[in-house]
Amino acid sequence: MHFVEETGGVVGTEITIVYAGDHFQGALQFAESTPGRLVVVNVIQEGSAGRFAVPDDSELPGSFTGMVSDGLLRGTFHFKDGGTEAIVPRRGKSYWD
Repeated sequence: MHFVEETGGVVGTEITIVYAGDHFQGALQFAESTPGRLVVVNVIQEGSAGRFAVPDDSELPGSFTGMVSDGLLRGTFHFKDGGTEAIVPRRGKSYWD
């Protein structure tokens, strides 16, 4: 996510994936002028690939599939409204740091 000075809004997507003892979980936040609520998802890992469902009660329900290569997560959101969004989030500090 990042601040857009011209509009005064925050836009983008932020994903943080962490190991939670016996599986991975993700914290996901979408921003379209203002940051949406934080969504916690269970990540299913299959080698260097991963996927998770974005719950129906979130701002943008659907699913995500992606791969980690060269230390970067690359993937695509498939939204229930039919839209898709390919992302390569930058690695580093959170918007909130």
